[in-house]
Amino acid sequence: MSRKPPCDDLFDQFFKTVLLHSESPRKFRVFRAEILAEINPRTPIERLLTRQLINAIWDSERLQSLAAGIINNAKVAALQNLIEPTSLIGGVDTDPQAKSFYSDDAVRPFVLERLRQLGLSEDDVETEAYRLRAEELQSLNRLLISAQSNWIKKLRAIQAYRVQASLPEKSEDETRARGSKAPKSVDEQPEELDG
Repeated sequence: MSRKPPCDDLFDQFFKTVLLHSESPRKFRVFRAEILAEINPRTPIERLLTRQLINAIWDSERLQSLAAGIINNAKVAALQNLIEPTSLIGGVDTDPQAKSFYSDDAVRPFVLERLRQLGLSEDDVETEAYRLRAEELQSLNRLLISAQSNWIKKLRAIQAYRVQASLPEKSEDETRARGSKAPKSVDEQPEELDG
């Protein structure tokens, strides 16, 4: 029985990033390694903040790719909407053609001809798909903006932490030494002689 190689990051032993089944663990590891190399976290807190940043950027990129899926999934319905007016029997003949348009090359010329009869082209199918899924795309856009804002905040948190961590800490001895140089209270000051 072979043992797994040790994790690069202590936090990976405790907090595993969960990927979707469609996402490549190898691509995530490469992405993660690039971000870690650029940020080069030096402390456990920096590693934790960097890990959060990596996950936030990955989530943002995941959302960005969903828009294409939403449009692609709406194309058949969009095509059905567009070519249905060319049907003499209420879409009974055009619905199967729309469903086969993207998978059967023999059907494509018939559907394209129906689109031409309406003064439309295949590009108009995508436009109709956007129209059909406008609400979902708008919701996705809000999520995407929030996700991008989230990772920008996490990047700023790393920067702020580094600035704060680079400030020298004052030891008790330094504080006492500064205290001895401070002006004395009125009671401790020597009386001036009138002369």
